Amino acid sequence: MLQWPKKMFKTLSATKLTFDELSPLAQRALLWDMGLVRVNDGSFTLQQVYTRCTNENSTTGATMENLMVPKEKFLATDQSASIIECSGFGYSFVRQQVSNGVNLDVAANCAVSKANPSTNSHSSMWAQDGVPSTDVPFPKIHRHQWNSTDGPPFLFFSVHTLPEKYDDEWPWGSCPENKPGSLTFPCRVYEESKGMCLPSPSTAMNNWLNAIARAKTTSPPATTTPVPSPTQAPSLSTGAVVGIVAGAVAFVACGLLCFILRRRKARADAINDNDGTPTTTTAMYNSSLQNSSGQPRSHHASAQPIQTNSSKLNSFQVDAYLCTRRLPYSSVVQTRMLSKGAFGEVWIGSYDGMTVAIKKILDAKRNDETELECFAEEIRLMASLSHPNIVTFIGFAWNTLQNMCCVVEYMQHGDLGSYLVAHPKTNWNEKLVLAVGIARALAYLHALVPNKIIHRDLKAKNVLVSDQLEAKLSDFGISKERTTDDTMTAGVGTSYWTAPEVLSGHRYSELADVYSFGCVLNELDTHNIPYANLKGVPAMTIVQRVTTQGLRPTFNDSCPKLVKDLAMQCLSTSPRDRPTAAEIVRLIEMWKGW
Repeated sequence: MLQWPKKMFKTLSATKLTFDELSPLAQRALLWDMGLVRVNDGSFTLQQVYTRCTNENSTTGATMENLMVPKEKFLATDQSASIIECSGFGYSFVRQQVSNGVNLDVAANCAVSKANPSTNSHSSMWAQDGVPSTDVPFPKIHRHQWNSTDGPPFLFFSVHTLPEKYDDEWPWGSCPENKPGSLTFPCRVYEESKGMCLPSPSTAMNNWLNAIARAKTTSPPATTTPVPSPTQAPSLSTGAVVGIVAGAVAFVACGLLCFILRRRKARADAINDNDGTPTTTTAMYNSSLQNSSGQPRSHHASAQPIQTNSSKLNSFQVDAYLCTRRLPYSSVVQTRMLSKGAFGEVWIGSYDGMTVAIKKILDAKRNDETELECFAEEIRLMASLSHPNIVTFIGFAWNTLQNMCCVVEYMQHGDLGSYLVAHPKTNWNEKLVLAVGIARALAYLHALVPNKIIHRDLKAKNVLVSDQLEAKLSDFGISKERTTDDTMTAGVGTSYWTAPEVLSGHRYSELADVYSFGCVLNELDTHNIPYANLKGVPAMTIVQRVTTQGLRPTFNDSCPKLVKDLAMQCLSTSPRDRPTAAEIVRLIEMWKGW
């Protein structure tokens, strides 16, 4: 339960007022004046905002009216810092185009504890006010965090004032579409004894409380307390953005409706003296623009690419063919998580009225530039493939690179491993239909020119089952196009399905996928993962025995001899002794007379 600051009651007692005697608007104004601001995680959490101490030895900070950083000071934080000129809703304003959060803390006039529950945001860390005077701003604390191998990481916060009727802030680097730009105050991470103190009460708020107290002694009590419009309240400066929460009752009843009382000062440092020039960004920062249910918030996707230090991500955004496969981000709706792996997760959702599967990067990986590059390459690869036994790529969407998602057809039967567990009586006629489908997909990948594609992570979990009970290969997250002279030594994929030459760090080819196919035949036979019979044996011991002692998965006695013989061929230690995927297709088709 929220503990109200003692100084709030001290302020009220000086005017002989109680919190309940204040109108909802005055309650919210008082909370803002105390530096209590709501975070952007969808909860009712209030967080303390600290302001610059009034002097070196002071224990009190400036008022909340003094949070704004002048444009010139923002531009001076880093040589790469730049702004973009924007207009709309009858106003002209500027907002951050590029900013390195590592250096922005020197300009910040406020601070927030890093322990606050705010979610990562990809919006501007600094912006002038572009909200119409008829709209009521809604202050929230946003988190801005980025980790990259190309530069130092940073953690920063900002207070955004976008009115509640708009879903969320527009990403940094471009002008908002169909929504105003909100006044945004950058705030550094709060550290005790680092020049930040609790904010002092403002004169404007004190005068308002005194006026309320005088009215109380001269007016009869009212049965209801009307909420005045912003123009009915005493004038506050641009920085005097008030409101976040009403009183304890309003927490539930009003859902933390926010009001801000302010008179906007003349936008003197806005567009007419803008000397910022657009440059490419030196850092990206993490975003998690989701609501409390995990569903992406609606945004109109901007066609403007977000420049990064990564040449792969930059080329990905402007690829002419990929642009034709990009979907409006707001049209892709996530409903429920289906599965979660080491790097990504898959959700069931909808696009354009149809049920789809949506793959995205794990929240914990979104601020990793390398993971973004890998996911972008997976999307690029998926967009280039077309085969009946490969899951159909519908498109991809993003409003920020960290929010990229890949949209594919949805298979209600799920993956092959789960299907076999749920259907223990599946016969070999049905299993061979599934097996030949997998082999056909591999044959297609291995025959692509000019570069063959090696899946490198083939297992039942990465094979989906269609409504017609046919196999569809999926999860190309670690696939790689292979050129003739490539020497690939990175051991990837799940070890139990991985060929010995890959585990040993030797050169390998598409025949590594054939070895994995032999393991999938074992899964079709046992309805379990390979080596499930070796209970209690450490995984590394099994891997060592596979590479040095020729250990292979065990098949049931009831497994058809043709299937077992084919599997053991695929599981040969020497890749030269394994059949090609095309040969496997012909062999199974010959068995079945297809």
